[in-house]
Amino acid sequence: MPITGIRVYLLADSSDLSHLVLRLDLAEAIRVLQNYTGRLFYWAQQCGSPHWLYLIGEWDSLEQSTILFPQTEFHEHLKNLMGLDLTLISEWNIGAPLCEFPLPQSDHELTGTVLSDAVYVMERHYFNPAGATEGGLNGTYECYKELVHKRLPGTRIGGGWRMDVHEQTPECILVCNWTMFDELTEISRLSINYES
Repeated sequence: MPITGIRVYLLADSSDLSHLVLRLDLAEAIRVLQNYTGRLFYWAQQCGSPHWLYLIGEWDSLEQSTILFPQTEFHEHLKNLMGLDLTLISEWNIGAPLCEFPLPQSDHELTGTVLSDAVYVMERHYFNPAGATEGGLNGTYECYKELVHKRLPGTRIGGGWRMDVHEQTPECILVCNWTMFDELTEISRLSINYES
């Protein structure tokens, strides 16, 4: 089964993403990665802190993402980008295909997202090892979905367990879509009560 990979990069303050050449270089890096995997990949930028970039896409397996990926020309391409100081901070390999998330699934959807005010929220949830079952994950989903759907009907939520966690605490990643940033700031004021 395919898995979803999210890599978190920090862009140095000296790098200017408004520069067209840098944007073209980042697009070329994605092209290299898509040619390697045959799957959709794209960049996302954090709203509140634009120097945080997220590389999102789908892999055939955990092995392809963690062992084969570092050997591809993608990393060489990133290193060679002129004026772009990009540091890999974290990587999350999630045991669910991209279609399980409310994220763009095609180039067409991606274009529509870029042209809209769409916002995506990624949350990390940690579970007590004794309660880290599918039931615990599903319980978190249901509680969160209920809260969000009461305020914003039609909002989608998806997620899955991280496959690359080596610590004792299991972790899942939940992703929720919003139509605009104002909705996110409104919902973030609400308290979410659940046991995990």
